[in-house]
Amino acid sequence: MKKSLLLLTALMALMLVSCDNKEKKVREFATNFATKVLDNDVRQLRMMIPGVDRVDSFSLDGYAADKVVIEKQDDGYNVKLTDNRSMVVKEDEQGNLKVDATFGIVSFDPDLFDFAVRTGWIDQYMDDATIADLLADYEFKEFMVDRITKELRSKVTVTGGAAGGSSFHGIGVTVHNRTDYDIPGDAYKVLYRTIYWAFPEDNQTITFEGVDLPARSSKSMSGSKRGVGEATETSIRLQFDEEWLPTLCLQIYKANGHEYEDWKKGNLK
Repeated sequence: MKKSLLLLTALMALMLVSCDNKEKKVREFATNFATKVLDNDVRQLRMMIPGVDRVDSFSLDGYAADKVVIEKQDDGYNVKLTDNRSMVVKEDEQGNLKVDATFGIVSFDPDLFDFAVRTGWIDQYMDDATIADLLADYEFKEFMVDRITKELRSKVTVTGGAAGGSSFHGIGVTVHNRTDYDIPGDAYKVLYRTIYWAFPEDNQTITFEGVDLPARSSKSMSGSKRGVGEATETSIRLQFDEEWLPTLCLQIYKANGHEYEDWKKGNLK
């Protein structure tokens, strides 16, 4: 009986040592991995993480080696590197550790990521490789940006003309937002062109910087021109910031959560 107890104790001690050694090995592996992320060693990380060969940016904000938590699972280890970044580590047939999946390690464009979550394009809890693969489907993004852009161009309009006054130089414009989106002033400007046939030296283009436009609202702006009285010809044009416009569309869009599914089925026009 005593020999059996001693043998059992010895076996338990060996198992504990083995577990400790394996956890130490996993911790060293995690430290090495974290170093590569902090150095943004893209080449090595692409080889270590399956399915991210087209990714070129990684992050590990808030990482501290002594805060890493390792949890044993049935077929590997869950390694929590920070509060919201982790990876699954497994052993191959030769006993070498490898990354099976990462979560929150790949840096995605935050506006695109948020838009993708809101439209059901991705689930924020998916692993990085799955998200990267889904976001590579740029046709959906281009479709949605084009769709939103068309709505902005047709429903955000401007009117205006001479504003009168004793100097006869006054002009005013009113921007109308008939969409359900709040549009920041930095996203657009208004160009007011005046042409005087008899006095070409007074021809000019006046620029009104945009003002914030809440959904379903109108905002007026006033200014002055060189020429006196009514111009022979006038034109008023609202101009969006073309470089920012695609990102603006992603930021302001109010999603219902199943746009991506509807688009895949051909039900989104």
